[in-house]
Amino acid sequence: MNAYDLLLQWFSARPHGEASTALLKEACLALDQRATATQEVPQKSRRPYRFQDTLYRCGHIEHIGLNTWAVMPPTVVWLGGKGTRQEGAAQVYGARSPSLQAHVQQAWGSQFVVMSQPHGPAVWQWRGTRAQSEDFARSLRSAVYEERGEDLLAALPSLAEAVQHFRAGPAPGGNEWEFWHVTPSPTRGIWWNWVSKPQPLLPGVYRTSRPPRSSAARKGSCSGWFGSKR
Repeated sequence: MNAYDLLLQWFSARPHGEASTALLKEACLALDQRATATQEVPQKSRRPYRFQDTLYRCGHIEHIGLNTWAVMPPTVVWLGGKGTRQEGAAQVYGARSPSLQAHVQQAWGSQFVVMSQPHGPAVWQWRGTRAQSEDFARSLRSAVYEERGEDLLAALPSLAEAVQHFRAGPAPGGNEWEFWHVTPSPTRGIWWNWVSKPQPLLPGVYRTSRPPRSSAARKGSCSGWFGSKR
């Protein structure tokens, strides 16, 4: 068990999972002495508060008062799909102890795995269906939270959508303008080039028309393709 897990275990054993700043400082000093004695960290890089800072940045403890810190309750983050019967994984962050780990391991068997890390607290992972994850979270007196990364990425517009809806002002009049035309290609991803001003006018990016170039200059003309739609 590394120093970070020891500090979490110490916090979990405290009444209400809380400790004063003074007690936390003493605990960090004790962990620093232990790490130095076992050569877990070189003498020259000793910094007792690194244990507190790491747990705080990882969201395992929080400052709840002027001179009080508290351990966060376990958080279960679902990483799979949204279907109730779909297989997936959940990761558990927060307070833990050897006794709780043993209890969860006995209850869920091979569905439960401890993901050790060389730096920072270990992370628990559980595998099963979305419906089962609710029962798993309740066994920790917690709840399931959805990981929103995929929803965020799905909401982002494609390059073609972004370009076609870009507005820098009213569409220009006259015939001396070109339109930046973007289309998906089944073989080349996203294809774009400058074309004559469309009729009717479309929202997007325009530029003034340029005179014809020599064959040598056309090799560097402003057109190209992107390898993926998003």
